Amino acid sequence: MNSLGLPRIAGAMTMSWYETVVLSFSCDEYEDEEDESCHDCAGLRGVNAWLEQEGYSPLVDLNTFDGGELGSNAVLFGGCYNYLDVDRFLKVTWGQEWKHLQDVQVLWWDDNASRFTVIQIYESERGDANMPNVQRLERAIQKVEGFQVTIRHADGRDMRSDKEGMRGYPFRRGAKNDFTVAKWREQRFQRNYPGFDVSILLRNGAVASGGMKLATVRDSYVDR
Repeated sequence: MNSLGLPRIAGAMTMSWYETVVLSFSCDEYEDEEDESCHDCAGLRGVNAWLEQEGYSPLVDLNTFDGGELGSNAVLFGGCYNYLDVDRFLKVTWGQEWKHLQDVQVLWWDDNASRFTVIQIYESERGDANMPNVQRLERAIQKVEGFQVTIRHADGRDMRSDKEGMRGYPFRRGAKNDFTVAKWREQRFQRNYPGFDVSILLRNGAVASGGMKLATVRDSYVDR
């Protein structure tokens, strides 16, 4: 148990290093407004589906506090994870369909932290100009192409999010749906950003294979 009273949840790798993550969002996200005990919504299901796919347990409901006649309007779901990829977790969380994206926040601790860090998912009101260089490019690609990407060095090393010297995305219209992931990577990314590589992500955070059509990738972002 950690300081929040959450059970420590082991992922695919058993390591002593771990992180605590709490997801907060508006209570308006709940789908059943009549049943106050039904704490569920599409965004939360999407995040938990990705966690389970990665071998982790889903976020657990922390909204069980009974304050008497007055109920809490805080919405909190959390968990403790061994070696969680926080950047991918944030991308998956940001990529879900939220009614009030501006209210979505992540509270994050690592095992050496004495206090939590609040990460605001919503960026649009502050403008892309305030975002780190790599994140601006990833965001620009998503706006044009309709899917999320992760940019890294060609040798596979992760990039600093404040990496400078990367040109803006030169396209204003998305590639055709019959492009494969490999074709898009070669013709649209590698020709414009030599020395770097990119992964296309499905909505659940999984990396799309090279032979997958962009139509299939984009379809994963459509609500059913």
